[in-house]
Amino acid sequence: MVHDTREVDLRSKLNGKTEPPGLPPGVLWRGRLADQLTTAAAHPVTVVSAGPGWGKTVAAASWAVSGTVHHPVAWLSLDDADKNPRSFWSNLVTALVASGAVRDRSPLREHNPRDQFEAADLEELWVQLADLPSPVVLVIDDFQIITDGELLDQFGRLIAKFPPSPLRLVLLTRSDPVLPLQHLRVRGDLTEIRAADLAFTPAETTKLFTERSLHLQTNQVGWILDRAGGWPAGIQAAALAIDPDDADAGIRRFCAADRAAADYLIDDVLRAMTSADQDFLLKTSLTEMVNSELADQLTGRSDSRLVLEKLFNRGVFTVTRGSGWYSYQPMFRDLLTVILDAKIPPGATDSPTGIDGWTASAAAPKVQHDVSSTVRQREALGAGEKAARGPLDGEVHALRELVGRLAARFPDVPLNTVRQIVNASWDEFTGSPIRDFVPVLVERAARDRLRNGTSGQRRSLDVDDRKVRL
Repeated sequence: MVHDTREVDLRSKLNGKTEPPGLPPGVLWRGRLADQLTTAAAHPVTVVSAGPGWGKTVAAASWAVSGTVHHPVAWLSLDDADKNPRSFWSNLVTALVASGAVRDRSPLREHNPRDQFEAADLEELWVQLADLPSPVVLVIDDFQIITDGELLDQFGRLIAKFPPSPLRLVLLTRSDPVLPLQHLRVRGDLTEIRAADLAFTPAETTKLFTERSLHLQTNQVGWILDRAGGWPAGIQAAALAIDPDDADAGIRRFCAADRAAADYLIDDVLRAMTSADQDFLLKTSLTEMVNSELADQLTGRSDSRLVLEKLFNRGVFTVTRGSGWYSYQPMFRDLLTVILDAKIPPGATDSPTGIDGWTASAAAPKVQHDVSSTVRQREALGAGEKAARGPLDGEVHALRELVGRLAARFPDVPLNTVRQIVNASWDEFTGSPIRDFVPVLVERAARDRLRNGTSGQRRSLDVDDRKVRL
């Protein structure tokens, strides 16, 4: 079928939101995950659920552009602008049209939802989706952004009708969405891919290191896998930071029991860069997405386009979002912004690098100085207590110290509120495979909530038979 230029225009309009993010050269092809996704795409709904750094987006993007998918693949990367029904449904339809999977005369091509997207609009959209000419896979990235109750209800009612629509959904999310998943499970219409599936295998780890000219012994690969818990971001950090000429020393540093993984990720990866490139990374981590024009403003440089291309080509936790826009892997960006915050004295402006003075072009995506969207509040699960053991004692101590630091930084916030926010933020990272990361990520999440005036829900952790109250 020959299409006009509408698909190209739509992709330009959304600045890469309707395309899989660009993959850095030499990204590891994980064939078993591609096979899982191909099998999953035969079912109406697939949920790929795991925390930051588990490689959800990279795995799905690699599969989407591999040419092995049996159906057209549409892509939609969500951001804060998609939290309301009108924007979400409009961009969802735009992604389908941009993929080329919609008939030339389909009413979907003229879809223009009203300000209030209501039940009648949803029913009309369902009829139009059922009329797709052939199966099409729609990957929706960062679905955890959607927390609006009305929108989740609409989306839940839509997927509850699957099939007979030829639409196949793949939801990439940091936490299970509040959708009627059990209903789909019972019907056999749901496929789930989780952290255990995304974890690196010994063969994948060996291949990754070999492609980086690191020829490790089987036991060395095993040490790294055990230390990282199969977590792709941790293994990638090791591959970036270990010197092929002194691999033994690098592996010892990575696997040291008293070595904080967060320190390793930042110190060893950044140590291999020039001080100018380190400064570039720190300053551009303020925004969720960055292009060369914005990066020049943030850093005071004039060569940001070349720097961004270099970081992308080296695979330094950087992905391209199309039309010259880039973003950093979320876990890496979280840690960078914690370092940057440590360099800003309390009470100083939160915009030390001039972001507030930058004016985006009309086609540019919304760039937020407030980085709170990086660590998003999960759906409240009540005040349920979580079992823990002795190894968390050091973490508890670190978070108690964090309460003190945040209370000093936000003197107008009651101490009890600070404790509640830290507890609520702590809940979000209970599944992190490397516990060393947890305090620094909790600090980031809690600090963002305090800046935004977001209250946390009181949580407690059951350690043996005693309550830990931060």
